[in-house]
Amino acid sequence: MATTAPLLAQIAGLPAKDKPAAYRDLTIALFAPNSPHIAAITANVDALLTDLVSDGGPGLVVARPVANDLVAAMVDAPTVDTNTKRQLYEVVIDRLTPRLVSFEDPVALAREKLSAILEDEEEWTEAARMLMNIPMDTGHRQVTDEYKLRIYIHIVRLLLEDEDSVTAETYLNRAGFLIGPDHDAVLQLTYKMCHGRILDAKRKFLEASQKYLELSYAPQLHPDEKNLILQKAVTCTVLAEAGPHRSRLLAQLYKDDRVHKLPQVFVSMVEKMYLGRILRAHEVSDFSETLAGHHLAKLADGSTVLDRAVIQHNLLSASRIYANISLAELGRLLGVDATQAETTAARMITERRLLGHLDQIDGFLYFQTQGVLSSWDARVAALCGQVDDVVAAIQKRAATATA
Repeated sequence: MATTAPLLAQIAGLPAKDKPAAYRDLTIALFAPNSPHIAAITANVDALLTDLVSDGGPGLVVARPVANDLVAAMVDAPTVDTNTKRQLYEVVIDRLTPRLVSFEDPVALAREKLSAILEDEEEWTEAARMLMNIPMDTGHRQVTDEYKLRIYIHIVRLLLEDEDSVTAETYLNRAGFLIGPDHDAVLQLTYKMCHGRILDAKRKFLEASQKYLELSYAPQLHPDEKNLILQKAVTCTVLAEAGPHRSRLLAQLYKDDRVHKLPQVFVSMVEKMYLGRILRAHEVSDFSETLAGHHLAKLADGSTVLDRAVIQHNLLSASRIYANISLAELGRLLGVDATQAETTAARMITERRLLGHLDQIDGFLYFQTQGVLSSWDARVAALCGQVDDVVAAIQKRAATATA
């Protein structure tokens, strides 16, 4: 097992003008095929780096380019396995970080490559931390905004894999100051996708759904990717609190032909919610199997966001069927006790997401129904919308026929 100690001692005795070439030759020899140094490559690299940063070393003018060449040789070394490269990058970081101001470039490259290895091993948070510690704004290293943007977005993606949306949002905000319409389209899509995932994780489901819907039309995406994003849009719309905003999103999804080509569980939920039909327990159970872990987290009252969304939806559906209903009966209909039914109704009435009033003495909920003229206007508006759709379809077919 060959060591670099004799070679380093020999280089130390050379004139200053000959040292750069000697170090370069040593770096090449370390990673050459069939090199005798490969068997102890980690120890040999450690010895070389220790020599470069020691007080009796060659000095920064020589040490800095040698360190750059050394890390570049590690990256390109075909005979070094991934586990050994991981150890080598760790040695580079450990030895050069104490003198980071002088060795920012090789440390940054080592961190990027080590992060990629950690990512492949699904050590998401550790991979993100590697990138977080890359020097960006020290003033000693020229870093472009494009480079910063790519690193920040990569950090966000890694953190979201471990569902750390809080830290991810910090880096997304940093990326937001840098990204613009002239940036690479894929980079912009990745940024928007990360934004949607963070909104989703923060339970801002209406905003997340709109972001996903926007992304689902991106021409750069494969049809399968568009379908997955569209499923996310449906999921977030279903999980959102009932009200006018969600109703508009449901209408948009229901009228989107692409939605009706999704798996039936998504189609069924959109259809039933849009048409105001009561959701049954087995339908909710089937849909819950499609949810991510953070969607199933318990709220303060022990329920999930899906439970809350379904209860509110079924309450609105009941308002279309009943003029009034006892709280006990409402609880049975919603699958909760009378107290929770009353609390949900009171909150929705207060937030003007449900029209009606509570009679707490008699234990009844009275729904405020639309007047005859309002109902008639709504039906006429719906019919006009359907006529517009037919006209648009005819025009599209006519244009195709004449093309």
